[in-house]
Amino acid sequence: MLSINNETLFNEISFGDKNLYLNFYIRNNKIFYYNDSKIFEYVDNEFQLKFEKKEYSTIIKTSEDCYICYKRVSRKEDLISFFEKGNLKWEIITSDFYNNISPNYFTVFERFIENKFSIFNNSNNKLWSFEFPSGFSIYIKPYLVSNILYFTAYDQFQKNQLVTGLDLETGAIVWQHMYDVTSANKFISAPVFNEKDQLFYGLGPIYQVFNPKTGEIVLEKIFDECKNYNLLVDAQAIYDNKLWFVSGGGKNTKFGYVNIDTHQLEFIQDLPHEEYEVFDIPIFHEDKLYLRGKHQNNLYVFE
Repeated sequence: MLSINNETLFNEISFGDKNLYLNFYIRNNKIFYYNDSKIFEYVDNEFQLKFEKKEYSTIIKTSEDCYICYKRVSRKEDLISFFEKGNLKWEIITSDFYNNISPNYFTVFERFIENKFSIFNNSNNKLWSFEFPSGFSIYIKPYLVSNILYFTAYDQFQKNQLVTGLDLETGAIVWQHMYDVTSANKFISAPVFNEKDQLFYGLGPIYQVFNPKTGEIVLEKIFDECKNYNLLVDAQAIYDNKLWFVSGGGKNTKFGYVNIDTHQLEFIQDLPHEEYEVFDIPIFHEDKLYLRGKHQNNLYVFE
């Protein structure tokens, strides 16, 4: 799926508006697309209609035959409706933010309250709440790995990083670490989750592998190429056991990959251009690498 010029493209299928790529998402290794109160699933090389509810702006499939739908009703509130097997199970008008993290659970954030969230089940019953220490707010939305709800929070000036793993059923803290965010890079900096081994990976000044189930840093490594180039990675993604990355900038832009089996930086290449650019997340598909510049909206394709 790509956004180029004024079109959104998926496997050479055009969806028109270039911003429609935001309407695609992956759930349980299946690709979905929503638009005009409809949700489609990519099956047998085509998008097939799976569910339709008129007047809803966003529809998300949470599990088999279950959908959560959103409709703006005022400047601050949404109508949120949950359907199971085509039947309305519950709905609520709220200013809270619901985020589906598994077939049976939602994280819910109250508007304007950044240091607290709650867990609800798909019957919209509140199970428990968690509150960060004073001055901290969540940075990356909670991520569910097995039965551990993992998330990262920072203080106001991002000098301290709080990394936490909670038991999904009870809300109990399984592990928690506080890091100073320093130039020594002694904090969690692995943003890309790999479904195969359930670990997070990241490349920047250091290469890091992190286990969200235990809260342990599995591996840290410094590549000479990163030190020499002062590599600042903008976006990265895992395909076929390779951590693909791209660093923004003008004439100093580079891209490449780390083999996550051997933990070796196997490929790095210059991608110079005259104007400053920030790149979207790399896409590797059918032996081709796609890099899209967000500012100039240029698409680079490599074989």
